[in-house]
Amino acid sequence: ERYRNCVYVNLEKQPAFCAVFEKDHDVQRIVSDISALSRTKIEKEDTLLILDEIQSCPRALASLKYFQEDGKGYHVACAGSLLGIVLARSSSKPVGKTEDLTMYPMDFHEWMIANGEDLLWEAVSENPGTLDAALADRLERLYREYLFVGGMPEAVKSWVTTHDEEEVSKAHDGILNWYSADMLGHAPNDDSDKIFQVWTSIPSQLFTETGNFIFSHVRKGGRARELEGALQWLVDAGLVHKVYKVETPKVPMKQQMDLISFKAYLCDVGLLGRMMNLTLDAYLYPELGLLSDDYRGGLTENFVLNEIIHLFGEDVCFWRSGREELDFLIQHRSRIVPVEVKSGRKVRASSLGKYINEYDPVAAAVVSMNPPRIARVMHVPLYMIWSMRKLLNDRIDEVTG
Repeated sequence: ERYRNCVYVNLEKQPAFCAVFEKDHDVQRIVSDISALSRTKIEKEDTLLILDEIQSCPRALASLKYFQEDGKGYHVACAGSLLGIVLARSSSKPVGKTEDLTMYPMDFHEWMIANGEDLLWEAVSENPGTLDAALADRLERLYREYLFVGGMPEAVKSWVTTHDEEEVSKAHDGILNWYSADMLGHAPNDDSDKIFQVWTSIPSQLFTETGNFIFSHVRKGGRARELEGALQWLVDAGLVHKVYKVETPKVPMKQQMDLISFKAYLCDVGLLGRMMNLTLDAYLYPELGLLSDDYRGGLTENFVLNEIIHLFGEDVCFWRSGREELDFLIQHRSRIVPVEVKSGRKVRASSLGKYINEYDPVAAAVVSMNPPRIARVMHVPLYMIWSMRKLLNDRIDEVTG
């Protein structure tokens, strides 16, 4: 829509284009050669050059530095499978020369738009502090469907076009199989089995009493020094999020993290449910008891974390002091905001009360299935977490004047 021409190059499927980058980093020559091979003249400002699967061609990745320095006016966009791993480990990364954009699975707001619920979202977002009961019922249904489908685009597309549970499960299986193949194809040979073992252990570890990730639960006799590299590979790949414990919540929160004690969550709640073989009915009809409270709680936590990361970034922690624990701490505008997560309508939150008494936060949030309520301790429905950033901003502005 924005360019007169678009040149799309898949460097994995089209090795001739990869060879263009092998000779040198002369931007004008590279552009000329790609123009010739693609039969489309690449012009400054008017042509978008897309280099897909750039991880297959390290020299192309390194050339981005020279596009930025010597190729002013050329517009280049790049993408790649497991690109986070390549960037974390590559000496060719053009540090400071590119604008990086992390693509997460679709959040609940994006899910609503994909399902044609634009008007519903607009109606709710105009005044997130109040909510009509009929709209709340519709949002709750959509939320429960989202827990099953998740935000992976292929799964969302399958749901939107078919509304067929089996088709969505097939999409999930395909994605999980691709990830398994990537673990074998892109990981060092010595680590591929460890990575797969860590990956498959995460659902069961998430639903333990504490939720802490324990390396000895990955395999008998497993130790951190043997398996932490495998877990970090999954984090770099964007498949797993680590949430560290904090005992004393101070800004900057990063400096207070206990790097030994953490929880591991999946990037997508739909894939998490599929790894547990959960059906759509388990989400839609909680009264049937198809899902235990522990499992429902872990799934809800994973959903909330993914939504929070979309809004506030990946520096999220949890608080534990003695027997007291809070699900998440968010650092926003130099304030630390505690978040208590409840999967249903019962919201007794003794840990949150003790946290508030001890640390006196400017704002706190209880996320549950209850309707919204705006106060110092705000109540945010699970299907309206996307409103938290605005609500927190309003609260901080009110306090600071």
